[in-house]
Amino acid sequence: MHTYEQIVNDPNWFIFHVKMNLNTFFTRFSSVSEYYRKISNSTSVFLGKTNRQFFKMIDQGFYRTSIDREMIGIHFFFRFSDLNRVYFNLKELGFRMKKIQYCEIEVYSIDLMNLTDKMLLESEKGINFYQKIKGTYKNSFLKIK
Repeated sequence: MHTYEQIVNDPNWFIFHVKMNLNTFFTRFSSVSEYYRKISNSTSVFLGKTNRQFFKMIDQGFYRTSIDREMIGIHFFFRFSDLNRVYFNLKELGFRMKKIQYCEIEVYSIDLMNLTDKMLLESEKGINFYQKIKGTYKNSFLKIK
């Protein structure tokens, strides 16, 4: 079974598509991995929790980047370990991302993934186009090497 079939059948997966001006992005961050570290591992506090504490409820994930003219797009795939209060947590994650750097954010359930991601994740080696995060490396469910 390919990665696409494994995650599309799991309701704990959500997509965050973050867009911001490329010049703004490179003024603030040196790389996409630095941006990810800031949103996932910083001590920035929102609603009484640091980003590091908040990200403990995300147990797997990966992301890829796209550039279109002057905009950078970062497509995050996050698997939340608990679906209780998931819509509140999705909204909170959006606020946390905007607190690090203002950006446009679109949130989708996994079944609304775009055609590019669907094609990549259906391909045997398509997962190699993504940066893996959290427990995704060691999780045998996705069989990602």
